[in-house]
Amino acid sequence: TDTMVEILSDIFINSVFDPIEVDKERAVILQEIGMVEDSPEEYIHVLSGRNFWGENPLGRSILGTPENISRFDAPIIKDFFHRLYQPDRILISAAGNLDHQRLVDLVEPAFGTIRSGNGFPQRATPPGRSAVDLNHRDLEQAHICLSAKGLPITDPRRYAFSLLNTILGGNMSSRLFQEIREKRGLAYNVYSYVSSHVDTGMFGVYMGVNPERANETTRLVLDEIHKLKKERVEESELTGAIEYTKGSLLLASESADNQMVRCAQNELHFGYDITLQTIIEKIEAVGAGDILELANDLINPQQMTLTLLGSINSDKKEFENILFQSN
Repeated sequence: TDTMVEILSDIFINSVFDPIEVDKERAVILQEIGMVEDSPEEYIHVLSGRNFWGENPLGRSILGTPENISRFDAPIIKDFFHRLYQPDRILISAAGNLDHQRLVDLVEPAFGTIRSGNGFPQRATPPGRSAVDLNHRDLEQAHICLSAKGLPITDPRRYAFSLLNTILGGNMSSRLFQEIREKRGLAYNVYSYVSSHVDTGMFGVYMGVNPERANETTRLVLDEIHKLKKERVEESELTGAIEYTKGSLLLASESADNQMVRCAQNELHFGYDITLQTIIEKIEAVGAGDILELANDLINPQQMTLTLLGSINSDKKEFENILFQSN
């Protein structure tokens, strides 16, 4: 433990950002950007984030742009590190066979030397947008993302949000998987997902389909989304989602890595540990009415974006009609 703490703290605090190594890594990251852009099932999410969040930093790819990566050098990276990696933003989390005070005694001498800076830029919460973004590319499939308003990480409705996602498109028993793939054979890959941040969030659906069936599939997905606003989920469906979610949590808890990450997230966002038993009790307490109310709060065609990538034959106006006239 002593040796690992010494190595990790040295890497974090005393990295030199050698210009030669920066140039090597620059080439690697430029290749990674190209790899993502060559992978439409990944690139559609970059485009979707940009479409939904607009000019807010949340709309930018975490990889950056080739222009910025080419411009960054060692002094710029060092300045960024010292401005933003300040004591108020550093949390050390560990899980496994260890003693808490022993770990504190090991890390405190090194990390206690980090000085506070001049504060941080004011965070602006993005409102989300309403738009259709059609990106033409010669591909076998049309890759489509629908995005809607989500919840912040700390929102007390997050448990209902998780179950809503599971019911709509979170596993092979979900409505989208059964309707779009199993029943109609329109897509091999179709799912819903959530992306939550400190002060906002996004709720999304992805599907890869034959370009000639893009309009039809988009309508069907929107129909399934809007059903959540109109009808209470059946008790059997809700129970299935609850049991699936509990099972996933319990399986994940067997990993020391997951325990470490969950501990860090709880401390960062809540300031205290939320036990696994508490989370399970909160999930079990969610009712069909909670999901209906949440769906009506989050799902609004005037606060949704539709992003498409591929050989799309229809024009943008047609997809705008599909999105904004759905209810």
